[in-house]
Amino acid sequence: MERYYVRPETVDRIRSSWIYDSVDRYVRWLTEQKYNSRSVFRRIPLVVSFGDFARAHGAESLDVLPRYKNLSSMHGLQSAGGAENPRTGANESAKAFETRSSRCCI
Repeated sequence: MERYYVRPETVDRIRSSWIYDSVDRYVRWLTEQKYNSRSVFRRIPLVVSFGDFARAHGAESLDVLPRYKNLSSMHGLQSAGGAENPRTGANESAKAFETRSSRCCI
């Protein structure tokens, strides 16, 4: 995590997340797939925020997280992670995260 975040409080916040083990696996997977540092830097807060959102709405284990994907989208969580495509109206960062993470480990 220190490779992508220099502020200790940011690293501590990520490590204190209830989904930290999955976040750590996701970071390693992104690194192995040769994603650039900026991409990893942008994605991790989105994943941690999603975990916080799901926990606040009743999630108690990782296996139930897919149930919260649509709910988080309705609450605008995913749109916080990137810019909307003006032509399609789609959130490109959220779409990229969803596609790639489904092949990974979260």
